[in-house]
Amino acid sequence: MSTYEILDLICDSVNPLLFFTSVGCLLWLAYKRSWSVLSIGLVSLSLGLVAVYGLLFFDEAYQLWPSFGLDYSTHTAFAFVCVFSLFQMTTQKMWYVVFSVYCLLMLIQQYHTFLDILSTFAVLSFLMLGIENGFKAVLKKPQRTSMSV
Repeated sequence: MSTYEILDLICDSVNPLLFFTSVGCLLWLAYKRSWSVLSIGLVSLSLGLVAVYGLLFFDEAYQLWPSFGLDYSTHTAFAFVCVFSLFQMTTQKMWYVVFSVYCLLMLIQQYHTFLDILSTFAVLSFLMLGIENGFKAVLKKPQRTSMSV
């Protein structure tokens, strides 16, 4: 097996491993009855994946990335959503190291250019922070009480 094939095998396994780790984390949080962290992880993972494939659909329909000479990186988007969700559930910064190494491997393997990865990451970061802040705002929203006059 050549070095390229070995790195290709590693790259092909990163996203499934990140996804199954995320799901495993969700199951562990459910077992531990950590409902608030579980809900944040579940919302960030599920809405994040909707954003990943929604952007893919949007890009294919309207050719947004190609209009700038770029390519939407589903590899980057999927990995970032999983890593973002794992960070929400565990606060372990190592997940961002895993993501960075994965991006470096994609560059070495020439799956995408630096600008493909950076532009996809920037758009997804913005969306994921919006999802996180929106969900946390809903959790902190004071409950309405009925008042009689």
